[in-house]
Amino acid sequence: MFFLTLCCSAANAHSVKVTLSNGQVVYLESDNYQSASDMIADVIRLENQIH
Repeated sequence: MFFLTLCCSAANAHSVKVTLSNGQVVYLESDNYQSASDMIADVIRLENQIH
């Protein structure tokens, strides 16, 4: 399981705080993704790397 939290950011870009199941926190930049589903796929990839 992971948690997504929106954080303070610049005008258009949004930093997204992700807490992975092992407690590791990573920040993703929304500008790096075409859609929310692309970001979720990246988070799932990160989760799979730790298991």
